[in-house]
Amino acid sequence: MDYSGEPKSKGCQAVTEETGDVCGETSTLRILEDFRKLYEDRIRKISEGTDEGSDHAKLKIMEEWVKDLGEQNAMLVRTVEELEREAANRVILLEEKLRQSTAAVANINKRSTDDDGSMTALANRVTQLMKDEETLQQRVEFLQSDIRGLLELIRRARRENCWSLDGITFFEIQPNDIPAPLDCTCGQEKEDTAEYITSLKEQVDQLKENEKQALLYQTNLEEKLAEQNKQVVLKEETIRKYISKLQTLRDNLKNRSILANQIVLQSSSPDIDLDSDIVRMADIVENALKTSELEIEKLRSDLKESETKLEKLLHEKSIGMETLQSKLDEKCMELEQLENRMACLKKESLETRDALTVEVAEKHDLVLSLREELAMLEEQCRQSDMQTHFKDDIIKEMRRELKQAKLKDTCSSTRRVRIKTDTSVEEEDAIDRNSPSQHQDEILVYLSNTKVLMEKEKEALLGLRMELQKILEEVSTKESESCIDDSNRTQMQNLKKRTTSSIESISKIYKDKEKAINLIKTAVKKRKDDCMPVKGSLVVNNEAIQHFRMMEEFRICTVEAQAATEDLREEMTNVISSLNCRHEKFIELTKLVKQIQEHLTKTRENFTDTINQFKLQEQEKLRHGERIANGAIKLKDLKNEINQMTSDLSRCIDNASDKLDECNSIGAVKVHKCDDLLSIVNDEIQQIIVNVQICQTGECNAVATLLEVRGQISYLEECFRDFQKKADEVLLDNEMAQNVFSERSKKLNRLEHELDNTHTKMQDMLENFSSVMEQISNGNSNALANQSDYHEDFLCKTKQEDIFKIKDDLRKVQKEYDDFRVKTSLEICEAQKHVKLNEWKYRVADLQDQIRELQNEARRHKEREDVLRRDLDCSEIELKKSKDRLGCCSHYKPDGMHTTCGQDFKFETIPQSFKVLQDTMQSARCGLEELSNELKKLVCEGSSHSSLSSGSFSAAMDILRKYGHTTEQCFADVDKLRNTLCSKEKLLENKEEIIRIQKDSIKMTQAELKDLHQKMQEKDLHKEKMIENLQLVQSEVQLQAQTITELEKEKARLEKENELQVQTIGNLQEAVVEAKRRLDQMGNRAASEVSGLRNSASSTMYNHGNVHDV
Repeated sequence: MDYSGEPKSKGCQAVTEETGDVCGETSTLRILEDFRKLYEDRIRKISEGTDEGSDHAKLKIMEEWVKDLGEQNAMLVRTVEELEREAANRVILLEEKLRQSTAAVANINKRSTDDDGSMTALANRVTQLMKDEETLQQRVEFLQSDIRGLLELIRRARRENCWSLDGITFFEIQPNDIPAPLDCTCGQEKEDTAEYITSLKEQVDQLKENEKQALLYQTNLEEKLAEQNKQVVLKEETIRKYISKLQTLRDNLKNRSILANQIVLQSSSPDIDLDSDIVRMADIVENALKTSELEIEKLRSDLKESETKLEKLLHEKSIGMETLQSKLDEKCMELEQLENRMACLKKESLETRDALTVEVAEKHDLVLSLREELAMLEEQCRQSDMQTHFKDDIIKEMRRELKQAKLKDTCSSTRRVRIKTDTSVEEEDAIDRNSPSQHQDEILVYLSNTKVLMEKEKEALLGLRMELQKILEEVSTKESESCIDDSNRTQMQNLKKRTTSSIESISKIYKDKEKAINLIKTAVKKRKDDCMPVKGSLVVNNEAIQHFRMMEEFRICTVEAQAATEDLREEMTNVISSLNCRHEKFIELTKLVKQIQEHLTKTRENFTDTINQFKLQEQEKLRHGERIANGAIKLKDLKNEINQMTSDLSRCIDNASDKLDECNSIGAVKVHKCDDLLSIVNDEIQQIIVNVQICQTGECNAVATLLEVRGQISYLEECFRDFQKKADEVLLDNEMAQNVFSERSKKLNRLEHELDNTHTKMQDMLENFSSVMEQISNGNSNALANQSDYHEDFLCKTKQEDIFKIKDDLRKVQKEYDDFRVKTSLEICEAQKHVKLNEWKYRVADLQDQIRELQNEARRHKEREDVLRRDLDCSEIELKKSKDRLGCCSHYKPDGMHTTCGQDFKFETIPQSFKVLQDTMQSARCGLEELSNELKKLVCEGSSHSSLSSGSFSAAMDILRKYGHTTEQCFADVDKLRNTLCSKEKLLENKEEIIRIQKDSIKMTQAELKDLHQKMQEKDLHKEKMIENLQLVQSEVQLQAQTITELEKEKARLEKENELQVQTIGNLQEAVVEAKRRLDQMGNRAASEVSGLRNSASSTMYNHGNVHDV
């Protein structure tokens, strides 16, 4: 890891709240740099030296480095787990705080319900008192009607001299209680009238007592109203206490958020984001509360203005209507309205309570569903772990089988290389015959095992094809069932096409597998039938083992293809689930649209009804105005008539005594007329009162309808806001789904490309295998050698292709990380951009450094491979030269040894050829020594003979010397070649180890990249979960804010009701005063009327002795 970029200079960017200084800690990065420098210095020291064990020491250092890096990764994983635990604990603390707040809100609701109960009890008491007042008023009216009936009965007795109760109804008096006269005479009438006058006085006294009782009841009512006012004041104090408690709760939440921020700043940097989010949420809640308070103040001002307008209207219309009964009726109506409002408040409180219970139940259900989903996810993770373990076990078994096959190959090669130095040809032939037979048996067993494995893979491919077909059928059924947009339909069609193409590719792979199984069967049969020679069989066995290794590698590729198909299936299920969720959301939107349309129709109907009601009320107002005007005119006429009658009465009383009888009669008639006129006046007044009451009720109804219309309009606005929010959510979900579909389409294209590549590789290998089997059947050894060279070239090409693929994958990973950085920068809020962008830059810089290191390692591998290739080319050239020299030397050897040098020289049989060369050179040296000895003997024997000449002997000795020098030179050259070959063999062995180490390092880097990608995905999922939890918290805070607003609204309503009650109390007090005054006036009038009647009766009775003179 190279940390020499930007993080080295910047370090930790955390800021302490107390001092405001930057932390700037870079100790961990320096430690990692020192750690890297140590290993690099060790590797440099070893590379500077020229020892033979340098590669082995480098490998050891690299292994130690890898172990240390693994431990560092484990520490990183542990720290990440600890951070996740801390985040979970904080989420739990937030949940507990929310629960406490919900409990406090529930307690407030309970207390509000208790207050509602007390208000209902007070309202019931007020209604009872009003009923008592109504009963008393009815009783007074009944008594007045009884007085009228008695007066009419007296009038009948005077005028008609008859005692009849026809047409007269009594409410409080029974007809049996009225004493009927025995003889209807005038004297008796006068006595009876006196008695009746006394009875009337008693009744008047009773009426006065009833009025006193009514006054007592009124005083009691006033006391009760005072008690109610006190209770209202107490309620206001309790509401203020609740408000203070809410403010303290807000302050506590702020303090806790500040403490949590401090703790998080001390602990880790990613938690700062969470606390900042919490603080922002608290600020948002405060801003929402402030806005709600401003709205409440605006509403209060609007209400005050409306109340002032209503008061003005009522004052204007109540100027000429100051009677007792109208005001009492108005108060009764207001009390009834209060009762209705209390009932509405009860209903609303019950509805809110039910809604809260429903929300609590829904939250509980959500928690349970989330727990179930967590359990499901854990099971899925466990299953995926099991599958990965199963795949790892399969790969381990395959590696073990490969190792066994390699060991068998090495054993067979060692058996083939072993050549005894003895000259017994029969034993060599027996060994050479036994070794190919054993190798053939091993190859037959290996072919049978591969055939069984290929059949299993064929069955697995069949199952995959069936599952993909089922997925296609499910997708088609989902398309037929659900209504999907054009874009979703196109995406589903593309998915169908891709799945069909994957099915076709799987079917092709299945057919190729069948062909490969058939070829293996034919090869097994040919192996059983035909037996190749010894040398050809050795080469064929090596080639067959190599081809079967390639077949095993391609079997691994097919397993990876199966895993890819499983991933495809999982992605298809996710796509289907997302489509279902989207369909459900669209259904909910359609329902909301329908509800809004219905509500709009209802509002329109309500508006039309209100307009019609206002029109009717205006017409009724005009009619009532006309009636009131007519009543006023009639009252003026009645007043004029009453004045005329009083003037006439005074004139009659002032006239002479001669005309007393006439005046008495005329006065009686006028008195009756006055009574009739008074009754008419009372009726007119009652009609006027009723008309005024109707007008006031119409105005109250108009005000209530206006308030209902206002509430409906507000509900419409809330519905439209909810609709806009849900529409925005659906749009965001659509955008997210489009991104997901695009990413998955890219993945599917990549997997299809990989499947096509594997398919082509399988076809090429099967063709090579078929050609090899045909060549085995034909017995062409040279072709097999060429095939082996071609196979080596193919392996080199495949290695190069793998390296290029690794580079492409690295570039793709880099592009994916860049895209991910862009997406995150777009999604994160503006306030958090700078910090998170810096973090992502650091991470991307680290990843880029890792990628650069990997690229450098790949370049180094390339350079090493080029060097090794050059060394191989040089060694091949040197081997060719040595081969030519050996060919030159082979002309001077005996015939028995000439055949060994005529063999094909190969790189694999180099030690065998060196042994043969050594044997041949030793045999040549021995032959030369024997020739020299024989020549010496011949020279010794030729001294006696004369046939041999000295010139021939000297020429033979020169030739022998030349051969000796040549053989010594060949020995020296052979030693040099042997040393070079040993060094090259060591290099080749190290090359294999280096290549294996490089492959392992590449695999490790790939695995690390995959782990990093998975970790990033897990972090993204964790972030999404945290965002969802924060959204839930926001929704709960919004609900709490709604409850607070509702409580404030209820408070405003209660204040309005209190104001109305105060106004009603003042009006009632004024009405009571006016009623007392009017009752006093009525009593004085009745007393004056009774005294006038008494004086007239006494004058008629005592001034005239004989009544019959009249």
